[in-house]
Amino acid sequence: MSLMIISYCDHIRTNAHLNHARYATQHGHSYLFDISPTQHTHFYAKVEKIKKLLLLTDWLFWIDDDAYFIDFDKDIADYIDESKELIFCASPKDSGIFTYLSSGNFFLKNTPAVHALLNACLSTDLEHVRSWWNPNTFGKFTNGDQDALVYQMHQHPDWNGKEEKWTIHPFSEFNSRPRHFLQYPDNHFLVHFVGNKKHRQVLQFAKDMNLAEDLCPPSAPEVNSKYLPQFREKHPRIHRFLRNLGFAPKY
Repeated sequence: MSLMIISYCDHIRTNAHLNHARYATQHGHSYLFDISPTQHTHFYAKVEKIKKLLLLTDWLFWIDDDAYFIDFDKDIADYIDESKELIFCASPKDSGIFTYLSSGNFFLKNTPAVHALLNACLSTDLEHVRSWWNPNTFGKFTNGDQDALVYQMHQHPDWNGKEEKWTIHPFSEFNSRPRHFLQYPDNHFLVHFVGNKKHRQVLQFAKDMNLAEDLCPPSAPEVNSKYLPQFREKHPRIHRFLRNLGFAPKY
């Protein structure tokens, strides 16, 4: 089974990609921070990236560029359940706002049904979704890809509310907020920053947790050109695909 971790932004606004790369290297997963141009804008650019790169792997883990791995000992592949096609976390409810699921960090399996779902999301009219939305069931309407996913998971002919096709974990599995690290003594796997001034939030969190600015532990492996031969050997299709786009990964 192959697992690829990907992230994206149209500009570099945090140093999360350094954290992602070092985590992926430690566990032997491929990683790409894809900043190549997109046809779609804003939230749907993310769906476009996922649709393109999912073809190269068995499973894909999307992680937002404002989320960081914290527990480097835990392998994210442990969350994969081959009987599912989508694996999410819910959002926290302790702020008084909740969402049915979070598309900030989630798994997708490379299946025809998932590709059909992504294609449908790209053509989804969010105003139509807004009129369909039940806030008591689905929580806050975020006006983005997350709402399109929820809608198509419940309306698309291949999905049609078939909840056996997906899992939604509690937020604490891989969608914790900085406040949860301060509230609970145990270590959480991943921290997801939301709101404004994200870089400032990251620096404050690093100071509070006594971590480096990329939130990596001292034992995390460095990522540089010496990893290129291993990446090329282990992931030849991904390396060839990226090379044809005009660049190759540095790890």
